[in-house]
Amino acid sequence: MNSRQRIVFYVILGLIVIGFLGSAFTNPKSFIIPLLVFGLVFYLYKFPPRRYRNNHNYKNVAKIQKKQQRKKRRKHKFKVIDGNKSKNDKDDKDDEEESYPFH
Repeated sequence: MNSRQRIVFYVILGLIVIGFLGSAFTNPKSFIIPLLVFGLVFYLYKFPPRRYRNNHNYKNVAKIQKKQQRKKRRKHKFKVIDGNKSKNDKDDKDDEEESYPFH
C-alpha cells in the first residue's frame, strides 16, 4: 500500500471505531446483545458440547465409510444376448449406406 491508501484506510478504520463506541455509549443494550450472541456462537464453535463431539480419527472414519460403500454396492451379473444377424449380413451393410428399418 502506498501512503495515500494507508491514510484513507486508517481514517475509515477510525470512523468505524468511533461509530461503534458512540453506539455503545448512547444505547448499550443494542450493542451488547449482538456482541453476546456473537461470543456465544464463537464459544460453541471452539468448544462444542460433548454430545456433538466426535472422538473418531479421520482415518478411522474413512475406513468405516469405505466399508459402508462396499456393503451398498451390488454385483450385477450381465448376460450377453446373441443377436439374429450373421457376420455376412454385417459385411454387406458396410458397402451400402446404412438403412434403418424405422426410417
